Amino acid sequence: MNRFMRILEKFFGLVAVMENVLCTLGLFLTVFLAFFQVLNRYWLRFEIIWLNDLSLFIFIFTMFFAIPLTTREDGHTGVDVFVKSVFAERPLGSVVFKALLKMVSMATLGVFMIPAWKFALRAAKYPQYATLVRWFNTSWLMESLFFCLALCLLHIAYEFLLDLAEIQRLRRTVERG
Repeated sequence: MNRFMRILEKFFGLVAVMENVLCTLGLFLTVFLAFFQVLNRYWLRFEIIWLNDLSLFIFIFTMFFAIPLTTREDGHTGVDVFVKSVFAERPLGSVVFKALLKMVSMATLGVFMIPAWKFALRAAKYPQYATLVRWFNTSWLMESLFFCLALCLLHIAYEFLLDLAEIQRLRRTVERG
């Protein structure tokens, strides 16, 4: 089990690097394109219409990849006040409650992934291209949404496994005295 967790840790380390790079590049490109478009429009008086659409598409991709990044960092909306007030003196209960919340989150993501999968398959089968950025396949947005939901599910499942390991550790500590 220990070797398996080390492999998972390395895998999720690589996934974390990928998410960080994609979000950083996406945000940088979006800001750069918007700034360049403002310069073109108001200073050079040379408007490039498709830059707005391109920066919007890059921003959407960035936001999609920010969802699993936020899930990885456990930065999603949580009920921390409830957990801290009810389980203040019981760390085992706190970890068990958080594990149950992750189970509910995984089930919810599973439900949402079913239509996202259907949309992604349809998007792959019938590509639709943008009007101003003609080479940009807008179907990639639906495909990336499914991919990002799958990443969220993987992050939550990994955190759930870590919670199970923490529950075992806390139980051994309680049994020892």
